[in-house]
Amino acid sequence: MTDTESTQRLVRTHRRRLAKLREQAALFGASTPPHILLEIEDITAQIAELEGEMPADPPAPKSGSGTTITVIGDGNVIATDGGIAIGGDVKGDVEVGKEIGVEND
Repeated sequence: MTDTESTQRLVRTHRRRLAKLREQAALFGASTPPHILLEIEDITAQIAELEGEMPADPPAPKSGSGTTITVIGDGNVIATDGGIAIGGDVKGDVEVGKEIGVEND
């Protein structure tokens, strides 16, 4: 396994942990325990550091600015924008656990 592959694997693992923590933060809302918020900050920083170590890929084409949302099992979503988790409802058919991009109006 090359250094880049190892780093990519670490980033994927951190992203999985981060997604679960953001899910918990969305469920707790304003009552989110401080240790969850601190862990989200720490993992976000670790991901940024690891991504800075990887060779830069050419930027992917972007149709506009958007927000990434992750669907959780009960039909709620976690909209992540700037590291903040927000709860909401899903309308339509979306695969649970899948991240999708949504363009902002």
